[in-house]
Amino acid sequence: MKEKRMYMDSSAIVKRYITENGTDIVDELFQQAESKHSKLCFSIWNIGEVIGAFDKFARKNKEDDLTNRIGDFLNELRRLMRIGSIETIEISLSLIFDSVKMIIKHKIYIADALQIVSCKQANCDEFFTGDRKLYTVAMEEGISSTYLG
Repeated sequence: MKEKRMYMDSSAIVKRYITENGTDIVDELFQQAESKHSKLCFSIWNIGEVIGAFDKFARKNKEDDLTNRIGDFLNELRRLMRIGSIETIEISLSLIFDSVKMIIKHKIYIADALQIVSCKQANCDEFFTGDRKLYTVAMEEGISSTYLG
């Protein structure tokens, strides 16, 4: 049986470490990856975005566990990479050019466009996002998608 490839944008990844709507679905995706039933895919760009989201959350909520949250994320990332359950998509000039086409077509930010074209390049089976507009764009682009709310 073919391993399912699940693309997660930054808003989806964050739900693994900050409890929000959709956290249960994201936890299940990570468990499937841990047991090698699926592969999680995301752009290398997401790593910086996720860490930035953790920082923003910590400042907003006056939390001091930012280092722990970042450590948990990076440790899990390393572990899943080691067992081959995560694929990071490198940013190339070709992806940037394709992203520009998405920007023009859908009037979205470069970071969001990069998620769509990275998902397509990685031939993922499904796209997961907590961003309603990005979900809509992914569906318009013919990508099977899940909105995490």
